[in-house]
Amino acid sequence: KTEKVIREKVLERALPMEILDAEYQYDRHKLTFFFEAERRIDFRELVSELFSQYKTRIWMQQVDTSSLCIHDPGIELAQATGFLPPHSTANYTYVQSPIRSSRSGD
Repeated sequence: KTEKVIREKVLERALPMEILDAEYQYDRHKLTFFFEAERRIDFRELVSELFSQYKTRIWMQQVDTSSLCIHDPGIELAQATGFLPPHSTANYTYVQSPIRSSRSGD
């Protein structure tokens, strides 16, 4: 549900980014959205709106898909047989870059 909400908000604002995944920290004090974009994006309004909706710290993490690890034969087989959606992020290893992140609620 969280991913659907942010995808709708990204479309409303016509932001040139693709949301890949959303993940709560174990204690639900931080919500991280992983996204892909070709250039820098000003999403301060989006983060502010998400913070007011979810009442938790929001972290926007840009992912460089060229550095994703997607060579897991088990995952590829599961995707090929339909047990896992073709664009699932289950097999991705995220490379975090603090330079390309944004925080809210600190």
